[in-house]
Amino acid sequence: MTKLQLKIKSMTEQIYDTVLYQKKSFTLASTNGYRLFNPVKYGINFDIISTACWRGYYCTYEVTDTSLFLTKLNIGLSEADHLKRLLKLFGKPTTQYTKSWGWESSDCKIDAIRKLIPFTGGLLLGNDSICEMYYGMGFPPAYEFRTVYELIFDNGKLIEEHDRSPQMAQLREILPIGTLNSRVSPSRNEIKQWLKQCFNLEYERLY
Repeated sequence: MTKLQLKIKSMTEQIYDTVLYQKKSFTLASTNGYRLFNPVKYGINFDIISTACWRGYYCTYEVTDTSLFLTKLNIGLSEADHLKRLLKLFGKPTTQYTKSWGWESSDCKIDAIRKLIPFTGGLLLGNDSICEMYYGMGFPPAYEFRTVYELIFDNGKLIEEHDRSPQMAQLREILPIGTLNSRVSPSRNEIKQWLKQCFNLEYERLY
């Protein structure tokens, strides 16, 4: 990857995974665990979709019947034979689609999937983004959402769910809008220690 590509990557908001929970769509703000869907584990290679999706794929999950399911996959396929592998995996063909501005997509999608995901660990879900705190770079941290849930899974089964919105509201009071620098009081280390007490697990991209 060139220096220019790295610069573009750092400046572009990335397409994030979404999770349908309690009949609402949430951004997957952070995770701590293993066995979320990863096409590499199924021998499927893929290409960068765009500067907004360097990862090469993004997922839509749904929490229903106390279980975590993959319901939609968008992926930049790199070779034609991977179409067959996805068909074998999901029993559905991939399709390209026309975007809202009339261009054909550079990625393929498979929807109406219902694949149980044997995830173990925690997911942080965010809803109702606070626009004035938006940076437009990378993935949005959890504190940029008014509504935040922590969901704990064991082998795909939901075993705990917690509303962490009050803790994120407290964090926004500590971190002034648009600044993450040494003038913030308390210190970063103190904030990290406080956050450890707010969640069942530790997460990245909290602030």
